[in-house]
Amino acid sequence: MNYKYSFTLGEWLYYIFFTLLMIGKSIGLNANNKVLQFMTILAFIMLLIKLLITQYTKREIIICGILIAIGLISYLSSGREGVLLTIITIVGLKNISYRRILYLTLIIRSFIFTSLITLSLTGVIENVTLKHWRDGVGMINRYGLGYDHPNLLHTNLFILVILFIYIFYEKLNITCYIGILAINLLIYNFSISRTGLFAIILALLITIFLKAKLISNRLFYNICKIIIPLCVLFTIVTAFGYSKFDIIKKIDRILSGRIYYSSHFLNNYKWNAFGRNLIGDNNLLDNGYVVLIINYGVIIFGLYILGYYKVVKKFIAYNMNKELLMIILFSIYGVTEGYIPNIFLNLSLIFLSSIIFIKNNDFLI
Repeated sequence: MNYKYSFTLGEWLYYIFFTLLMIGKSIGLNANNKVLQFMTILAFIMLLIKLLITQYTKREIIICGILIAIGLISYLSSGREGVLLTIITIVGLKNISYRRILYLTLIIRSFIFTSLITLSLTGVIENVTLKHWRDGVGMINRYGLGYDHPNLLHTNLFILVILFIYIFYEKLNITCYIGILAINLLIYNFSISRTGLFAIILALLITIFLKAKLISNRLFYNICKIIIPLCVLFTIVTAFGYSKFDIIKKIDRILSGRIYYSSHFLNNYKWNAFGRNLIGDNNLLDNGYVVLIINYGVIIFGLYILGYYKVVKKFIAYNMNKELLMIILFSIYGVTEGYIPNIFLNLSLIFLSSIIFIKNNDFLI
C-alpha cells in the first residue's frame, strides 16, 4: 500500500480530532475525568474548524443534517452518546482517507496497548484482577493488564489484530500468523477471555482461507451480503428461543451467558423508534445488535443495516476484499460485544462515509 504524506489543513485538523478522541477511548478515561473533558473540547474545536473550511454539496448537507438530528434524538432518549459521536465523526470524514485513519489508529492503539500492559505489570498502574467461576475448572483469576476488565483487554487486542491484517494484508505470511496466534495465546493466559481468543483465531482462519483462495470470491461476496442479517437473526432467534430449547442454553454456556442477557432485554423491553435509557438495569448487555435495537432504537438499527448493505454492495463492485473482511470480522464479534455502534471501537463504521461523500470508485488513498 502506497501512502502520500502531504496533508491539507482539513486533514491535519481531522487527524488531531480523531487522535484525541481515540486516545481518550483507548485509555478508558471516565467521562468526569478533567483530562478527557479537555481533550474532548479541544477535539471538537478542531472538528468544527475542519467542518467550516470543508465544502459540502447540498445533498451532503441534507443527509448529514438528518443523521445528526436522528443521532441527537437517540442520545436524548437513550442517554448514550456513542451513536451521536459516530455520526459526527462520519460527517467530518469528507475528503479524508479512511486508510490513513486506520493506519493512524493502528499506531495509536499499539502504543497505548503496550504502554498499559507494561505499566500494569511494573506496578505503576493497577492491574485489575477478577475472580471468576469457570465450569470444569473452578475459581480462576483474570487480569486486565491496565484495562478496566479482562474482556476489554482482549477486545483491544482483537481490534489491533484486525487493523494489522488490514494494513499489511498483501504482506501477510506464515510468520505473521504464528506471531499473532502466539500473542493471542499469551494475552489469553491473563484475560481468560474465550470470546476474544476464538474471535482472533477465526479472524486468522478466514484471512488465511481468503488469501490462499480456498474461498472463492463469489462465495466470499455472498457471505459478505448475508453476514449482518445472519448475526441479527442469530441474536433474535436465540434470545426468544432461550427458554424453549436446551441446545440454546448449551450454546449460551459457551458464550458466558450472553444469550441469556440478550433474551432478558429483548423480552422485557419494547422496541421503539429512538431507544431508551437502561439506567437501573444492571444486567449485562454484551450484544451489539441488541444495543442497537433496545438502547438506540429501531431507526438507528435500520440505518445501521441499510448503511452496511450499501457499503458491502459498493465494495463488492470494486473487489475491495480487505475492507469487506474487516466488516465481516467486526460484524461477527458484535454478537458477543456491545461496542459495534461506536466508531472508535468498530472501525468498519468509517467505511460508511464512502456512501455519503465518495462516488463510484473514487476512494481516497
